[in-house]
Amino acid sequence: MASRDYSIIEYYAEHEGYRCGYCKSTDTNYSHGLWAHTMTVQDYQDIIDRGWRRSGRYCYKPTMHVTCCPMYTIKCEALEFKISKSQKKVIKRFNRFLAHGLSKSNDDALSLEGSEASDDQIQDGGEMMDVPNFPKKSDQAKKHKEDAKVLSVDPSLSGRIEPEGSDLSYPEPPGKHKLELSMEKSGDSSETSTDSKKDANLPKKVCLGPDGARPPMKKAKLMRLERKQEKLMKKGFSKEEAERMLKEKKQPPPQGKSLEELLNEPLPEDPAHRLEPWKPVDGPPHGYGSFHQQYWLDGRLIAVAVIDILPYCVSSVYFYYDPEFGHLSLGTYASLREIALVRSLHTHSSALKYYYMGFYIHTCPKMRYKARYNPSFLLCPETYTWHPIEQCQRKLDVSRYSRFEENSSVLDEDGQININEILILFHKQAMPYFIYRTLNRNTDDSEEVMQYARLVGMKCARRMLLVRV
Repeated sequence: MASRDYSIIEYYAEHEGYRCGYCKSTDTNYSHGLWAHTMTVQDYQDIIDRGWRRSGRYCYKPTMHVTCCPMYTIKCEALEFKISKSQKKVIKRFNRFLAHGLSKSNDDALSLEGSEASDDQIQDGGEMMDVPNFPKKSDQAKKHKEDAKVLSVDPSLSGRIEPEGSDLSYPEPPGKHKLELSMEKSGDSSETSTDSKKDANLPKKVCLGPDGARPPMKKAKLMRLERKQEKLMKKGFSKEEAERMLKEKKQPPPQGKSLEELLNEPLPEDPAHRLEPWKPVDGPPHGYGSFHQQYWLDGRLIAVAVIDILPYCVSSVYFYYDPEFGHLSLGTYASLREIALVRSLHTHSSALKYYYMGFYIHTCPKMRYKARYNPSFLLCPETYTWHPIEQCQRKLDVSRYSRFEENSSVLDEDGQININEILILFHKQAMPYFIYRTLNRNTDDSEEVMQYARLVGMKCARRMLLVRV
């Protein structure tokens, strides 16, 4: 049995009372952990569908019913994604920047058009980072090919999730900037009172209602229809034929541009800037595993997205960018690019159709922006079934922890554990748990092993090798 075909992991019991990155409490965060020496893409897909999340090789699952800020796994159905007006504005603003070179100062007003403009400033528990001083491509081309290139899937790894680089260091998030807006409401109380004094001596106008001598006004839509009908009748068609032709001619309302059309909108022959999605020369055209998506602007690296391509989804792991280009809402732009990537990969793999955005934290207002990618679903923390986010939000408004599955008879079927079938790695040998216990009669770790299996699910517990020493 080749070990490279298996996930090899160590389990860490519950971590209690550590700092929360969302509410900033020092001792209210709780989670369980796994250290993945190696992990197959299918195993990682299955455990994130049970509420796990990775940071490098370390995987963690919040203890939802006790932690201060419950973190719910969220996914967007990319094939049915409906782009919002503010998301369209982000793409259009970015395209204008590429085409005409709008500066940050000239584009400030546009930055306020959509509420997604502030998403890029959010520190999502390590999922979104500002990293200044990106290197020039001309100076660091060789280094990026060796160290910071896209993590392609080595055929020998059989589609493993590998770390995206342990040498990356992340600075503390930048301080918040304050923006003051002065707005005047038309027709406020002072203006109304002044006007009322001016009009006090004017003769009152008396409304007598519609003029009975005039025919009633027709709606513009009806008038246009009558004009079209008259034109057809002038061409020799009868009134009945003209009416039938107009009914058949009715077209569905025009659809807006698709996400792909917006992202790939043609630029002028000589645009002000050129965006280059960098691709590795030695990477496979398709495959599963961990990747870096790099965004190069005129030869300068301005952003990097770390993503996992898994059997059923593209999972967003981290996103970090040059803060000089924060006015372009790069976080939102990259998310839209990643949704387009899911739709593209779906043409090669029909099962791959979701975009996982990490965790949704309802108790943290700044993290609710993920709900704007429609349609989205949250994972029930008890049954591990998916539910529309609109229904979940109503429950979370009442209680920070909630079971989303309303049918009480629905259970976590994968949480039904047979301890004897759990796979163990002991002295470099793979074996089921009952053989391991036979060899170690003086060791009783059954409670910890059962806890591990309930958290990852019996399906994974039968496949992954749990290290025992």
